[in-house]
Amino acid sequence: MTDIALTRKFGEPFPIFESIQAACDAIVKAAFRLYIIIQPEKSAENFRDEVLMPIALSSSENPAQIEVQAFKNHTKHSFVIYIRAICQACAYAQEAENAHRESRESEGWSHIGNAHYQLGFAEGIFMLEPTLASVISAQNRSSASVRDTTQYEPLRKLARELAAAGNYKSKRNAALSIKDRIIAESRKTGANLSEMQAEKTITGWLSGMTFARKQGTSAS
Repeated sequence: MTDIALTRKFGEPFPIFESIQAACDAIVKAAFRLYIIIQPEKSAENFRDEVLMPIALSSSENPAQIEVQAFKNHTKHSFVIYIRAICQACAYAQEAENAHRESRESEGWSHIGNAHYQLGFAEGIFMLEPTLASVISAQNRSSASVRDTTQYEPLRKLARELAAAGNYKSKRNAALSIKDRIIAESRKTGANLSEMQAEKTITGWLSGMTFARKQGTSAS
């Protein structure tokens, strides 16, 4: 028989299980699969020792409050979200088994529903995070572009005016000649143009201008 937990795609609903035990097994296997995917260096033994054992030894009456110490101080926020949801899914599955053993079937199925929710939450974040990261990155690039245009456009205009007013042989010669003036102006305006990048930046701002013959120079 094909193992549902291993063939099921992330985010795909579980089938209807005939028993709490079968549902718990599928949830724990799905949680382990996600645990391994986000931590390829880990093993089944790590999952047992770092997730299942602390949960089994926990006396918490509310699975949502269970803390797995191995991950409590991890620095990557998204990783903590994954692991917390994985642990809570397994904790609810454990509580479902406990309820089943004590013939509290209705409560057991309620725990299964909560376990499904936590696992689905972890899988949803896992699938969406790359897309969200791409969107955020694009928004940051766009914001930086707008900020740079607003901040540096006056300096760019000044650079072209200074270059047009001089008799320079090349863009590089012009950029070197007006660099100190542009850097000083950037500090006044708060743009703080880097000295290391000033020559390259100013040379780029002079794109489209002609040099070596004064009459051919344009400041537009």
